[in-house]
Amino acid sequence: MEHLHYRPITEVGVLIRSGEISSRDLVDSALGRIADLDGTLGAVSDVLAESAIAEAQVADCELAAGRWRGPLHGVPIGRQGPD
Repeated sequence: MEHLHYRPITEVGVLIRSGEISSRDLVDSALGRIADLDGTLGAVSDVLAESAIAEAQVADCELAAGRWRGPLHGVPIGRQGPD
């Protein structure tokens, strides 16, 4: 699915819950976007790709087992580190 980064976070959560996309799809999209743009933007200091992928796989397994933790289940969220 193209341009997931332009979709509202609530919409992406619905897409994950419905199975239209997986959390892993979303993480791969985000990591690709970072790889494409961060050399120019310099906006991301640490990319924790391995842990993001692992957490996405856990979220996808939980959803497949019928365990849903809420509207942001499986949606990767970036955070600002300490200044």
